[in-house]
Amino acid sequence: MNDVNIYIYTEYSGSLKSGAGKYHIVLESRIETVSGKILYTILDQGACKGITKNRLELVAIDKALKHLKAAGKVTVYTASEYLTGAFKQGWPYKWQKNDYKRNNKPVAHADLWKNIMEKMEQYDITFVFSNTTTYTKWQATELKKINKNKQAAGGSK
Repeated sequence: MNDVNIYIYTEYSGSLKSGAGKYHIVLESRIETVSGKILYTILDQGACKGITKNRLELVAIDKALKHLKAAGKVTVYTASEYLTGAFKQGWPYKWQKNDYKRNNKPVAHADLWKNIMEKMEQYDITFVFSNTTTYTKWQATELKKINKNKQAAGGSK
């Protein structure tokens, strides 16, 4: 069982109803090897237009969870009060029991909540509010540099 840390950093501009944003994801895992532990990092990013801030944050966690391959303990660090607050209050579990409805109406972003909750069943996940730490910003900057170098070399992303 490998422990994984997921760092999510989002940048958003726009109104409550619609805007544009970017997400940056860093996954870190310490994998046991014969010679000791190795830090394994996956970096990912994406951009979305015509999206709300809350949906952008859910897209980021959904994308991050898609990278996980083996069962284990996962800690998600994010500055998303929407995401951390929802889990702190237990809302996603209530919505899941009620087929992603609240007062007989679909919850906002039910499609993403359903995907996230299905993926979470495989892992022991803890969400930690991490008010855009220096580390997360540094990782996002490094990711931008890597992708800029890929593009300059004729690669994708």
